Amino acid sequence: MATHFKLHKEGQTGWFWAMTCEDSSYTIIDVCETKAYSTKITKEILDLTSERLNNPDVHKWAKLAFSSQTDASYVFSVENERDLLWKKVGRITLKLGKFPLEDVPYQEALNQVLEASHIKMNDQSLKISRLEKNVNDGNDQRKGYEIQMAKMNEYKKGQEQYYYSHFLPILHSKQDKIRELEQKLEQQLKKSDGGTVHSISSSDEEDNNGDQDETDAKRPKLLDDSQNFLNLSTPL
Repeated sequence: MATHFKLHKEGQTGWFWAMTCEDSSYTIIDVCETKAYSTKITKEILDLTSERLNNPDVHKWAKLAFSSQTDASYVFSVENERDLLWKKVGRITLKLGKFPLEDVPYQEALNQVLEASHIKMNDQSLKISRLEKNVNDGNDQRKGYEIQMAKMNEYKKGQEQYYYSHFLPILHSKQDKIRELEQKLEQQLKKSDGGTVHSISSSDEEDNNGDQDETDAKRPKLLDDSQNFLNLSTPL
């Protein structure tokens, strides 16, 4: 599909209209002079320019200059209605290339540019319409999700209230049962508290004393046996 863009005029505030063609040529239109031309940006011319300037970036500059990404650092002029001069403006002005021009019918070329512009505008309008539709569909979908979320929250609250209302009676019943069991246990402890506990303690104490006496009685005999063993082990 043909694309069109602007080429900045050297030393002027205006520009040329440029359009790509199917045969890789470019149609150049000078609206101020009501003139139209056709030219080709050939690899041979770019190679010669690159060799003359000893700069391999010439091809990259051409790709940028002859596109919708061009800027005012690339300027053009028509010399004697025969050549398109291409220059790069900076601290110094470089003459980059000269491309031969052929006359083409002005009105025909202008109609082609206008048609290409119209097609581009229609494509952009179609893209905008699609984007708007996608945005609207997204908004509708988001609203649907919000409604579903609100219903889910309402259902969740209802379930919480239902289970909470059934849980409280069970909890209170369990608490009452625990208190009842604690009271019964406390009463049983009070009944069992008294002589039984002391008698058991006295018996235990007597048993412990008896064991201690028996241990003390055996201790001298063990000491004597140990001494006899040492005496036998001493060399004569």
